[in-house]
Amino acid sequence: MKWNEESKAISYEISPCVSFEIGVLKKESRVWSCNAVGVILGVYYFWAFTRYSPKSSPTLPGSVSQHAKSCFDIVLLSIMIAMKLPGEKAAAILGKMGVGFCIALFASPLAALKTVVQNKSAKSIPLSFTLATVVNCFLWSVVGVLDMQDVNIYLPCLMGLAIGIVEVLLKLLYGNGDGKPKMAV
Repeated sequence: MKWNEESKAISYEISPCVSFEIGVLKKESRVWSCNAVGVILGVYYFWAFTRYSPKSSPTLPGSVSQHAKSCFDIVLLSIMIAMKLPGEKAAAILGKMGVGFCIALFASPLAALKTVVQNKSAKSIPLSFTLATVVNCFLWSVVGVLDMQDVNIYLPCLMGLAIGIVEVLLKLLYGNGDGKPKMAV
C-alpha cells in the first residue's frame, strides 16, 4: 500500500466536502463556493481513479469498494456533525477534521522523500500538483491570516505552503531523474 496515492485519493474526496460544510456553517461564501467545485472535482477524480484502476488496487487501503465505503462513512459522519451539533461547535470539530485531511493531501507527495533523496530523482513529485499547492496555499494563507483570522484556514495552508516549497526545491535540485543534481547547493 502506498501512502502517497492512498492519502491523496482519500483527501481529494473528503477535504473539500468538510471544507464546504465549514463554509456553509460559518456562512462564508469564499469557503463554500470554491470547495463546492472541489467536491465536484473530487467525485470526478474518484470516478476516474476507480474506472481505470484494478478492483484490488495496491494503492488503496483495501478494495475500491472498501475505499468508497470508507469515504462515504467519513462524509456521512461530517454531515451528521454539521446537522446535529450547534453551528460553532460543529464548525470547530469539522475544522479539525479538515485540517487533518488538508495536511494529508498537501503532504502526500512527501511520502516519497526518502526515495527522492536516495535516487537523486524527484520524478515521483508531480510538478503541476506541487505548483498548484504552493499558489493555492499562499493565497489561502494570506486570506486566512489577514482577513478571516481562522486557524482552520491558515494552519493547513501554511503547512501546505512549506511542504510545497520543499517539493519545488527537491524538483529544482534533482529534476526528473538522471541522478545528477540540477543545481549546486
